Amino acid sequence: MFIRLCRPPFLFGTLLLYILGCGMAHYIGSRLDSRMMFLGLGWVVFIQLGSQFFSAYFDVPGDLYTLNRKLISEGFHALEPQDLRRAIAFLAGSLSLTLAASLSVVLWSEGSLSPAVVIILLFVFMGTILSSFPPVRLVTTGYGELMNSVLFANLVPALAFLLQNEEMHRLVTLTTTPLFPLYLGMLLVYELTDYTNDLRQDKRTLMVRLGWRNGMRLHNGLVLAGFILLGVSLLAGLPVRIGGPVYFVLPLGLVQIWQMRRITEGSKPQWMMLTLNSVALLMTTVYLLAYGYWVR
Repeated sequence: MFIRLCRPPFLFGTLLLYILGCGMAHYIGSRLDSRMMFLGLGWVVFIQLGSQFFSAYFDVPGDLYTLNRKLISEGFHALEPQDLRRAIAFLAGSLSLTLAASLSVVLWSEGSLSPAVVIILLFVFMGTILSSFPPVRLVTTGYGELMNSVLFANLVPALAFLLQNEEMHRLVTLTTTPLFPLYLGMLLVYELTDYTNDLRQDKRTLMVRLGWRNGMRLHNGLVLAGFILLGVSLLAGLPVRIGGPVYFVLPLGLVQIWQMRRITEGSKPQWMMLTLNSVALLMTTVYLLAYGYWVR
């Protein structure tokens, strides 16, 4: 259960996004500081774990009835007793945020944090609190998905970059802007698999607020928007040798849109294939971008 609560695909995606940020710093010639690199990565991972654990803790008992969460499940429905599940989630979340706080002190003691880094650290921390903790709990309002997409698709690479380079570079914006719609699209796929349960439990996710038809149309538009924004980034100065290969992933995006259209037309959903495809689309995109920056 603990491994399922960690939601490994999301952690792996965060790792790739962080590596992408370091790769951009490497590409422009910054001398990489391995100590700062690992301190920043540890901080991001523990913040994410704390958010996931507490989100799961406050979701009980609603998620006990979730049937479709598989690959990226919080996993509560698979274990007994309920009190033990909640205790593990609470203790694990508390430990994760405590470790993140400890790393914050270490990062501060380094004395080399720029104002931009401090702002990002505060924004990510506050975003985590607002997303996962009552009374706000953005994950149940339909706005948490937007917050998380910004935090992980945009701010995590920016944080990794700024820990190695004192000033922001336009490559960060050009590279991460197309990732935002792809990340949000992946979250919508995740929510579609739990749509019935979330609706029954009055969990107001973005998919529930929009309705499944509008949510699926938004998903399709987001996938296309990701590749359109990539083209805009290429025209704006993103090196073709870095951004160009990402278009080899376009067939995955088209397959994902095709799967969504089939569900809309009444075909039986293949949840595992849809989930795997959405995760592969984002992660392959991030991997190709990171590879381009690291292998120059």
